[in-house]
Amino acid sequence: AAEKESNLWVPIEIRLYRPAKRMPPDAEELWEIFVEEQI
Repeated sequence: AAEKESNLWVPIEIRLYRPAKRMPPDAEELWEIFVEEQI
């Protein structure tokens, strides 16, 4: 279970440091809103 969690969270951390590199503009806007809510 721990390995699965780490596999899920690593990409999320990468997206936080490199936002929207592989996302369309709509997803980028949604991601920015999501990040703001998390902080």
